[in-house]
Amino acid sequence: KLGIVDHDKVELNNMHRQIIHTEAYIGQPKVKSAAAACRSVNSSIEVVEHEEALRTSNALEIFSKYVSFL
Repeated sequence: KLGIVDHDKVELNNMHRQIIHTEAYIGQPKVKSAAAACRSVNSSIEVVEHEEALRTSNALEIFSKYVSFL
């Protein structure tokens, strides 16, 4: 299981350093774009999208669902 946490949208000016996203996802949530990219590599992967900012107030709740973090 892979969890992706981000509250932001894909923007053209960020694409040079965020290579997981494509132009097709400009304006869309980054978690949706990243999840789609992961599924395109491995269609059987379970991806959980957390469309929110990672904060001290929610980190434990989110991290408690996973074994390792990147």
